[in-house]
Amino acid sequence: MITVELFTKEDCSLCDKAHRVLERVRMAYPFQLTTTIIRPGEPFFDDYDESVPVVHINGSFHCKFTVDEESFRSKLASLTP
Repeated sequence: MITVELFTKEDCSLCDKAHRVLERVRMAYPFQLTTTIIRPGEPFFDDYDESVPVVHINGSFHCKFTVDEESFRSKLASLTP
């Protein structure tokens, strides 16, 4: 199964919007979704603090700041057998 990880911060409106896009696409292309809230001192904080939301697909970087629904669907379609 495809795995998607959403890196987010608390009280992040862009992150909330990204999550809604992921959930909408998930209805057409099922995947396992993990949401990781980054905080100071934790892994990924230094890398992603100013870039959230960040999305990884199967462990590889896909996008940051916004989730383009068409691009995300296309990527998942290419990974679906």
